[in-house]
Amino acid sequence: MADLTDIHRDLRGEYMCPRLEYMCRGLCFFLQNQTTLANLLDATRLALSVRGITVLARGRAIGGAMHEQLIDQLTLGLWILWEWYHVLWGLRGIRLVGFHMIPIFHAIWFTKGFVMVVVGVILGITWFYFMLDVGDDGFYDAGFKVFRLTLLGDFDLWELEGLVPHWLLAQDNQILPQDPQVTQYHVVILAGFVAVSVGVTVTLMNLFIGVLGSAYDVVEDQAEVLLTQARAQMILEYQSLLRPLPGCWARLPWAPPAHAGGENGYSLCRGHCSGASLAGDAGSGEKQEYVWILTPADESAVEEWSLRTFMRKESAEVKCGLKEARDDVVGKLKQHMDAITRDNEALKQDTENIKKDVQDIKNGIQNLLSKLSEMGI
Repeated sequence: MADLTDIHRDLRGEYMCPRLEYMCRGLCFFLQNQTTLANLLDATRLALSVRGITVLARGRAIGGAMHEQLIDQLTLGLWILWEWYHVLWGLRGIRLVGFHMIPIFHAIWFTKGFVMVVVGVILGITWFYFMLDVGDDGFYDAGFKVFRLTLLGDFDLWELEGLVPHWLLAQDNQILPQDPQVTQYHVVILAGFVAVSVGVTVTLMNLFIGVLGSAYDVVEDQAEVLLTQARAQMILEYQSLLRPLPGCWARLPWAPPAHAGGENGYSLCRGHCSGASLAGDAGSGEKQEYVWILTPADESAVEEWSLRTFMRKESAEVKCGLKEARDDVVGKLKQHMDAITRDNEALKQDTENIKKDVQDIKNGIQNLLSKLSEMGI
């Protein structure tokens, strides 16, 4: 939104009246701070609600043109559908619902990159099939056939080839199907069918299930944190609705200034929730009211609350402790082995000495016996 500020700065000149300048400044501030996704969704829901109430008040165009009936029915259908989802989203603060619902929405949002890849692949296959000009199908029919094949696994080779099976009446009054004559696209359609089935229907779809499951496992570890954040967001929204002036109808879109750095990587911030000027003129005498919000000063602070991160740290500490214990045990074993080796060497030396002594004794006995035999004893 920096370009809007530059445009406003360029338009501001000596020929612009103060009122128009004030309006441009307010418009720039509104576009910079109020155009969030949540506000756009709320504006769309309110527009549908007004349109739906209008249709109910005047009655549907039953006797009118066909397109008027279709527009009225579509408006009512979208309005009711949106309201049901709005009611479901409003229950996210309840633990029974929000503890499991919020991780589901976050996991789906995390797979947006993979969804873009799948959409790109499907669009490429659709255009390839459409450019083959098989049969008299238009782009809509070609896209629907590719959608059935890639995402649902529903296919008919004859239908993909643009052919319709014939039915023949047999002699016994039985109706039997007869395969039509293949066209020049048969080999191309068959090869494309095998490639798309293996590459998209089997590989990408199973990979998408794995990515979605992995994303849900990661987000589920932060379910308690996400539930607390959702409850705080709901408190801020309802607090804003209680204000008499629309100065805080937005859901805190601007980054609140840090008030004081706290321990554990958190800081205390304030969000403006009054109808007074955002400049906060202290001399005006107007009462300034704020909602104080505890926000993470570091983006990784929320990750510290994750059970997965906690288990990773604990496992790292356990591994470190086991490694130290193993090194200690190995060192002691080496010392004992060295001592045993030295004792074995000493024992071998003593054994050799004993053997020498025994041999000396044997030699002495032999000498004594030989002398006794010489003496005739």
